[in-house]
Amino acid sequence: MRRIRGIIAALIVLCALALAGCGAGGKGSAGPAAEPKTPEELYEQILKEAELPEMVLGDDEYIVNYYGIDPESLDGYVFATADSAILADAVIILKAKEEGSVEKLSEALRNIKEWKEAEMDNYAPDAYKVAKASSVRTEGKYVWLVMSEQSGKIEDIIRSGIGAK
Repeated sequence: MRRIRGIIAALIVLCALALAGCGAGGKGSAGPAAEPKTPEELYEQILKEAELPEMVLGDDEYIVNYYGIDPESLDGYVFATADSAILADAVIILKAKEEGSVEKLSEALRNIKEWKEAEMDNYAPDAYKVAKASSVRTEGKYVWLVMSEQSGKIEDIIRSGIGAK
């Protein structure tokens, strides 16, 4: 009888240890962080969760010719701007290959913001306000500029998707 009790006690301890091990990856654990999303994945999520006007995606030729951004310096990007000339809406998310190029990319996006403000000033007052309220943000190798009435929601999606605080 003692032997059976000992075996049962040992099984209970093993079960308790096994269950404790199963909870190690739960909330508040120090397990591995989720892999940051690509700019393309972030934009797909933004399209699902935020309302944007009809947008046009810029390609490699567009971003190099109009904004001097070298696509070879990027691990990925989305360069979406409103299809309508009277809207300032834009979602631009760049992921640099090297952290050393983040400042240059930030400068390019600051220039875009300034150009959009100048373009909308005295032309489309509501769009001007949207452009004026925007700002360039960085986190690690990510650089982004969001011009939208829903910029807070969109920036939350980006921050969450790349693991930013």
